[in-house]
Amino acid sequence: MENLSYGKGSHKLAFFCGVSSDLSNLNFDNLDLKFLNIDSPELLELIYSQFKNPSDVLKEFIRFKIKVGAYGNDLQVLIPKKFDAPRNEQDYFLVRDILKVIFPSDVDIRFFSFYNYENEKLVWNYGAEYQFKQTYANTNYIKLPKFENEYLKFYKDVNQLINIYLKNINQLTYIHSTINAYVGSYLQNSKAMEFVCLCIALESLVEGNQELNYRIRRNVAVLIGSNVDTSRTISNNVNYLYDLRSRIVHSGIYSDEKIDEYLPYLRNLVSVTILELFKHSIPTLTELNLTLTEKGFGDYKSLSENYVENYTSSVRSDVLNTKLKKIK
Repeated sequence: MENLSYGKGSHKLAFFCGVSSDLSNLNFDNLDLKFLNIDSPELLELIYSQFKNPSDVLKEFIRFKIKVGAYGNDLQVLIPKKFDAPRNEQDYFLVRDILKVIFPSDVDIRFFSFYNYENEKLVWNYGAEYQFKQTYANTNYIKLPKFENEYLKFYKDVNQLINIYLKNINQLTYIHSTINAYVGSYLQNSKAMEFVCLCIALESLVEGNQELNYRIRRNVAVLIGSNVDTSRTISNNVNYLYDLRSRIVHSGIYSDEKIDEYLPYLRNLVSVTILELFKHSIPTLTELNLTLTEKGFGDYKSLSENYVENYTSSVRSDVLNTKLKKIK
């Protein structure tokens, strides 16, 4: 294990739930963070070699595992690669947002564990718990393929997306409200409000308020449709989605079954939209809308010069070609 140097100040570990796979193959080196399973030998070695009170740390881990019950062994711990400076809590939530965008799921931070540096050793202080809200969607838990040869491209693509996200997040400020609405959809107390939040995410990408429905469905269809047929399907689906949105917001007369049918598609639609925005990295919302206006269905690759095909292509084909049924 690498030798660690310590800086004074408050340090923390973040415990993620909503995961049923090992996330250690995902690369967050740009944030000086990495994932380990709560029972991984590397994490246990770290505790015994670097903490002054390892028994207190392990008791806290056991408490966390008992708290989440059957999923305790699936807890993934996000740790600093080097304990040489206090960690910014926002970095941990940034990782949470990235995981939710790439893998629409209930993945979230459930616990923080806080510790300090004292006399060349780390000392555990206390833990804090966050509420974990389950949406009970089909994609409730992140489940990744095992790290074998046939999956090398999968991990390469996902890590490429993580790198693109981190490279552009501070420059593409107009995407922030889209991401906030998307992540906020997971925090709502009703499926209807989850649905409305996701619609707001799409609306944040359109300038002005004239012909909003038409412009949203056209923009999204051009941005993420891989061909004319797929773009047409997306455009029709968004029209149905906004019919339901109107019923929820204006009349209050809508079907819970229709929300259950539409919500997974809408969540994936917003997820892929955000990823495509990062991949094109068009600098302003105005320029984005002008570019989308000039292009047509199936032109998604030509929206920018730096576009690269990767993981989102499979998401696009598996999810976005689904034809929703119109509300009767």
